Amino acid sequence: MDFSEDNPLEYALYLQYKDEELCWPFIGIALILSTIAFFGIVFNSTLIYVTIRAKNINGTANYLLALNAMFELMHQYVYFTFLYLSLTGQNFIDYKLAVKIGMLSIFGYSGVFPAMLCTGIDRLFCVIFPIFHRTVKKLAYLSGMCIACAAFSVYSVIIIIITAESMPNMKTTGFKGDLYQGNLANVRKNIIFLLIISTIFVYFVTGINIRKRKIQNVTIADKINRKIFYSLCLIISVNIGGYFLMYFYGLFIMPSLVQQNSLILAWFGVVLFAIPLNISAISIAPILFMTSALYRKAFQSEWKRLRTLVGLGSSNVIFVNSVHPVQPMKQIHI
Repeated sequence: MDFSEDNPLEYALYLQYKDEELCWPFIGIALILSTIAFFGIVFNSTLIYVTIRAKNINGTANYLLALNAMFELMHQYVYFTFLYLSLTGQNFIDYKLAVKIGMLSIFGYSGVFPAMLCTGIDRLFCVIFPIFHRTVKKLAYLSGMCIACAAFSVYSVIIIIITAESMPNMKTTGFKGDLYQGNLANVRKNIIFLLIISTIFVYFVTGINIRKRKIQNVTIADKINRKIFYSLCLIISVNIGGYFLMYFYGLFIMPSLVQQNSLILAWFGVVLFAIPLNISAISIAPILFMTSALYRKAFQSEWKRLRTLVGLGSSNVIFVNSVHPVQPMKQIHI
């Protein structure tokens, strides 16, 4: 493929900055994105760690939230490649090499979307089929969802590798958005859009059913499910909001800039819109800390335990309540 014809944005960017040793626009944006990625790695790692450590955070929703965090964690490291290339003055590397370096990031980023849908489906099952949800074999149930998420991630990695092999002359900055090129990546983008719409639909249906049960029942389990649902709705809204901002830019703003031949400006627009997208990607743990008393207690207990281990010695193992439905025997706050 001809680099200049098939990738006009990247080609224009390459011609503009290929001879600059230190490109300050690249460095500035890379620093911002890498800083966000650093906090994302810390927050998402903390959520995964707390889910493992807190013995009673063992509901299906807990594990699926940790799965979401794991995928977000995997996708965020790629920004350090962009930062390294900018700070060293290399600025560009072969697209094939960038894909090899960013393969784990592609896998993680692609897994976010089916993971969000699986979390919504889990809540729908919990509300509509509560007996099934309580009695289902958790390992098989969660394994099936993990396999579905991994399948789409593997598919995404394969099509990006195929695309990279067909573009041997292309140069890229290492920025995450530059990894997704070609017609196959556009097909993948359409699938992601369908996954997002499906997630919204599932949460809408779940919300309607929770509303009906709120009118008909006032059991402890129903109250817990409502609180879980509201926390998850906030998480999904923030995450999907970031992706919709990027879609809005790609559908309405970027084509106008390309038509005006403002190709470099169009590329920088993609990078700038990636900032709120990546802020949304680090939101799971902070939102749970702010909205869930259970997670807040778990985070605080683990921080206290770690401080004790570092400073004074050992401390007690923590126990907190799970976010999966429970029998209406006692009050639990989320």
